[in-house]
This record gives sequence, C-alpha cells and structure tokens, in this order.
Amino acid sequence: MEDYAILIILFLMAVCLLILTVIGYWGVFCKAGEKGWKVLIPFYNEYLLFKIAWKPSVCLIKWLCLCLYEVVSVTLKAGVLLEMLQLILPSIAFVLTVMLYHRLSKAFRHGFGYTAGILFLPFIFVLLLGVGRSRYTRPDKYIEKI
Repeated sequence: MEDYAILIILFLMAVCLLILTVIGYWGVFCKAGEKGWKVLIPFYNEYLLFKIAWKPSVCLIKWLCLCLYEVVSVTLKAGVLLEMLQLILPSIAFVLTVMLYHRLSKAFRHGFGYTAGILFLPFIFVLLLGVGRSRYTRPDKYIEKI
C-alpha cells in the first residue's frame, strides 16, 4: 500500500508541475500576441513557440529529424550508417530545442543563464516568463545581435 501512496504523490507532483508549465506558456503566448488557449493544442503549440522565438520552418526541421529517427529506429537492417543516424538525428533535434530556448530567453531580454533555467527547470522559468515582468520583443528586432 505504501508503494501506491508514493506513486500517487509523484503523480500529483507531476500534474502540478505540468499545470505550472502550461500557465507559464499561456502567459508567454499572450505576451507574444497569440491566444493563450493555443498552448493546449499538441504540436501546434510547439510550432507557435518556434514562430514566437525563431522561425516556424525550424520547427518543421526538428519534426523531420524526429520522424526520420523513428523510421530509422524501426528499420530491420542494422548498419553503421543507420546507427549513426540514430545518434545524429535526435541530437540535432535537441540542439534545435536548446537554440529555441535561447532565442525565447533573448526574446524576453534574458541571457544564457535563463536559457539553462528553461532547459532544466521549465516549470519555474517559463512561469516567470509568462507571469513575470519580462517583456516580449519580436525576434526580428534582436536577431542581428545573436
């Protein structure tokens, strides 16, 4: 019975962190001029986040890398090239995600430390972006400085 209590507590903590993250992204979307409810739509919310902080085409590149990774993962033939692709494709997607977070923090006039915060503790740092005093600046106004 004690094992179930721990699982229930962990589940409730995860739900609370998810709610905090959604509230934060809702605020980020509103500050960027998008409707807040769009954060609730899977895939579209990530597309809009790329649109807010960078370019939507980069989101499509990330999704393409992840889809190709899935195709390569289920391929029956093993080989060095396929194994390298299994390593490279998710790495590209991860790097694009880190770059997205950096551009998002730059769009709200923060630096690399804030990027690390969004990467490791998104439920805190995205919430601070969404409900804090940070102001959104369109990417084309700061992109030359990056």
